[in-house]
Amino acid sequence: RYGLGDWPGLAAEKLFDRHYAPLCTPKLRYELRLRQPADLLNVPMLSPGDPCWTAFFAHFGIDLPRLGGRSTMALSIQTMNVEAALRGHGVAMAILELFTDDIASGRLVFAGDGMIRDDKAYWIAYRPDRLREHKIRLFRDWIIAEAREAHASPPCVAPMLAV
Repeated sequence: RYGLGDWPGLAAEKLFDRHYAPLCTPKLRYELRLRQPADLLNVPMLSPGDPCWTAFFAHFGIDLPRLGGRSTMALSIQTMNVEAALRGHGVAMAILELFTDDIASGRLVFAGDGMIRDDKAYWIAYRPDRLREHKIRLFRDWIIAEAREAHASPPCVAPMLAV
């Protein structure tokens, strides 16, 4: 589950935090000379109506009325935004933990320095009484181990601004 981990009647164990940042291809970052968050105001943003864009710019003190850029398309699913970014159609706001392979391989890069951490996280949640069941306990142990292994290091493989 995604949230703060405080669901009534459920035990919740954090799997990983959520960080997000604008991502694009290395070629697009070079061509548009993207270096800092303000540089993103006039680039093709994928799904600029996504609230994560608003939160990102606000975090860096960038006036929201100037937000808009040149939207190339509005897509309803983040994986579609990232796929469009991989094809060079613009900059996608993405949850870094979900695209670590694309970042680590260099297919995607940070479109200017900066990322922010969400207050919410991803959790495994279950009714405490169900943990007595072998299959529930096995799944819980497996998913916690997988999450720890996958997110043992920070999701960032590019420079970030200190905030």
